[in-house]
Amino acid sequence: MAEPTKTVTALAPDGTPIELPASEAGALNRGQEGRVLSDAEAARVRHDIELQKKYEGVEGYVAPPLVGAARGLSFGLSDLMLSEFPGMQKRLADYEEYAPQATSTAEVPARRPPP
Repeated sequence: MAEPTKTVTALAPDGTPIELPASEAGALNRGQEGRVLSDAEAARVRHDIELQKKYEGVEGYVAPPLVGAARGLSFGLSDLMLSEFPGMQKRLADYEEYAPQATSTAEVPARRPPP
């Protein structure tokens, strides 16, 4: 039975993550067209791609700023309350990771004291 071909994760010249046979990785490292990623970097890239696919629609556009605003208005109590629902603690962390600027930008004005 043929042994499966070992693949590695690399970055193409345009920065796109690609999978290629390990036998071709040496050529990629010698040239300036991209580079092979370490296992940790490859895992991080796969995680980022997974988050992009999961939250690329309306939820990823609307939810992170709403979560940030709720966090600011409630001084963090909204996170505590929402984390009581199954799976919400992971989802809140995903929002923070997916769109950190959106969550923190919405959080700051919400914490501003009234005039």
